[in-house]
Amino acid sequence: MWKALRQIAGDAQVEAALRLLTTEERQEIEEAQAITWVRMSTSSRLVDVVAQQARLDPDKLYDDALVVAVDSTFGGVWKVLLRFVTAELLVQRAAVLYSKARSIGVVRAEMLTATSANLHLTDAPNPTSRYLRSLAIAAARLLEISGQKQVRYVIKPNSRGAVIHMQWGG
Repeated sequence: MWKALRQIAGDAQVEAALRLLTTEERQEIEEAQAITWVRMSTSSRLVDVVAQQARLDPDKLYDDALVVAVDSTFGGVWKVLLRFVTAELLVQRAAVLYSKARSIGVVRAEMLTATSANLHLTDAPNPTSRYLRSLAIAAARLLEISGQKQVRYVIKPNSRGAVIHMQWGG
């Protein structure tokens, strides 16, 4: 995500934003590695400060950076391999990918038809709209990378988290 922010907003804007974060937030970001996660609150704060520095809309910056980050993670060889994975398997694996990237809630995937699924986020009371969009956007982008067309989603928050209805194809 940090590389994506640099790509979209520029190195100078991200460096200026990092200087405005608390010492704890900056340390968390600087010490993060590919196998660790950064709290959503810290990630959101960095995006908000970068957006302010670069005079960009923070939600659009977050969404755009997430797409770039997913594309970067699943680029090259992964992109080719994902074309051989069924949508059902990919949706089921979304829960595993989610558990590696987030520290809040549990995701369970439910295939409804060959071209639709629900992602059930539970144990995440009152998730922010940005948090819910991050799950939906990442899942949608993975489906698109795997060759699914016209991927769309509807987020329905509830008292325990949310249901994200995913649909693809004509």
